[in-house]
Amino acid sequence: MTLYETATRTHARTVAFLTVLSLACFLSGFFNLPPVDRDEARFAQATKQMVETGDYIDIRIQDEVRYKKPAGIYWLQAAAVAASGQGADAPIWVYRIPSLLGALAIVLLTYWAGIPLVGRQAAVLAGVMMAAMLLLGVEARLAKTDAVLGAAIVAAMGVLARLHMQPDAHHPAWLAAVFWVSGGLGILVKGPIWAMVVGLAAVAQSLLGRSPKWLSPLSAHWGVPLLLAFVLPWFVAIMVLSDGAFLKLSLGEDALGKVASGQESHGAPPGTYLGAFMVTAWPMVVPLLLALGWIWRERRRREIVFLLAWIVPSWIVFELVATKLPHYVLPLYPAIALLAAQAMCEDALAKGRWWTKLLGALGVAAIVYGPPIALALLFAMEGTVSVPGIAAWLLALPLGLLAIRAGWRDRLKDAMVLAAFAAPLFYFAIYEASLARISAAQVSPRIAHAISTGAGCSPVSVMGTNAYREASLVFLVGTDLAWGDAGAAASFLAEPGCRAVVIASDDVQAFTQAAEVAGVTVRELDHIDGFNVGNGRFASVTLFSRVKP
Repeated sequence: MTLYETATRTHARTVAFLTVLSLACFLSGFFNLPPVDRDEARFAQATKQMVETGDYIDIRIQDEVRYKKPAGIYWLQAAAVAASGQGADAPIWVYRIPSLLGALAIVLLTYWAGIPLVGRQAAVLAGVMMAAMLLLGVEARLAKTDAVLGAAIVAAMGVLARLHMQPDAHHPAWLAAVFWVSGGLGILVKGPIWAMVVGLAAVAQSLLGRSPKWLSPLSAHWGVPLLLAFVLPWFVAIMVLSDGAFLKLSLGEDALGKVASGQESHGAPPGTYLGAFMVTAWPMVVPLLLALGWIWRERRRREIVFLLAWIVPSWIVFELVATKLPHYVLPLYPAIALLAAQAMCEDALAKGRWWTKLLGALGVAAIVYGPPIALALLFAMEGTVSVPGIAAWLLALPLGLLAIRAGWRDRLKDAMVLAAFAAPLFYFAIYEASLARISAAQVSPRIAHAISTGAGCSPVSVMGTNAYREASLVFLVGTDLAWGDAGAAASFLAEPGCRAVVIASDDVQAFTQAAEVAGVTVRELDHIDGFNVGNGRFASVTLFSRVKP
């Protein structure tokens, strides 16, 4: 009996195995990656201000309202901060805890949702692929909404799966409670997306089955009031507090704006998600591609119909929406994993041809070539050789080569298991040993460190110029960080007290001239060049303080 078979022999062992595998994949870099602009830093800073002010209704970044998403994710992050005992100054990894738990929940709920649909063996394999999946690992490391939303959606779909596969059975009331509570959580975290994905799947299945009666065990007569009890109090409070502005900004500008036009340079044509899937869904891409013929042939099977109803309607909507980001389709990936896993467990993948062998081998080859690319990037940008990263890659290499051999021999199930066992080492080499050490991409942390160590006094009041205005800098330096142009920065530095300014390179000449006019003698604390992840451009800033007379 193999290690995999031993680890998944019982339900309890499977849950433990999936938990350990998930955490091993997700925790590399979790503690050491700096706040990532822009979404993560914005969510974390808004939560930080909630903790600082004690106002858990309003959502703000400094003085600007952030009426794009409901308060659910901020509350979860604030709970993590409170549990840490470190207060608002808790490090960024504390704010990431809800995302980590959400990603872990997606893995376990994929297994739970899959049991009535595809059987335990395939459900385990789907959970394994989700644990090792690239996109889910990214979301586990970011303090934002998508992992928690995904967990809420998969929980609801797990309930619907049981109702669909056993329409005549007596279903316990707790299943309905799980459905409606997950709805309350999903709506509080990201508004209408939970209702869209779950609702489209339920409607599609009802139309295909020509009856909505299978949904009756959801007990909507008490379930809907339960959901409303979750979501209405905050929505009423924020509508009163904002005088209706929340609805206008969250639905009118954020949600509908994303439908009509690509927001924040994230517009893309239909079909984009299919292309992104080839990268973000690793390692389950190739099994899914080789299972397409089987899915078409078996499209009338009860479980296949359900999984396609979960995937297809929402995927079409996401492709038609103008704004596109890879994580939008994350709630659909568990259904794809279940389809691919069932095809593998039924030995139904296309095989026996040179192209199937090539695809099978290439599908897991990232284990071999991925870490060297990340390690080479670290060396190119920092001149640093990561010995731990090289060691992790060398340990993963035999598993990667075995996975490639299994893929070449059309044994994709074995290849997936081997890839999953190699995944923690793969991600350690990439996230912990490489990306977390690239200081050139950590402009805000370097600014914050230079101010704290070079100002020579404390507490330091700081102003930055608008050319480098990132939420990560606010999160690290403090909510009181001021913003202005070069002239305002010179005037700010002229005021009494311990002060420093962060001047973008384009503003340095104007700043020094304004400081001279204001009679302020300045000294340079540091000059920082790097790459701004938030806008994908290089950044250059100089830090100044005042020379005491």
